[in-house]
Amino acid sequence: RNELKGTITIMVGMLAALEKEARWKMMITRMRTIAAYPTAQCSWHVGEMFTAVEALSPIDRERVDATRTEVMMSLSSDERRALMVAMDVLSAA
Repeated sequence: RNELKGTITIMVGMLAALEKEARWKMMITRMRTIAAYPTAQCSWHVGEMFTAVEALSPIDRERVDATRTEVMMSLSSDERRALMVAMDVLSAA
């Protein structure tokens, strides 16, 4: 798990450095993958991504958050629901 946490941190940092189109493509692929996981695993991944985003500079954080919002709006309702449930699990913990 520690290695996976490190990989997620690196991936989020890479997202911030990418051009908008590449950032969007990478983010949508990642979000769709996470949404397909069982709830507990999905929540863990969402939590780790949020933690990694919070560690970014304010400008990079804003860039990644804006892309994440755009991607969330483009996901299917089932994918959005899975991610929202994961976020609810995190906020309840």
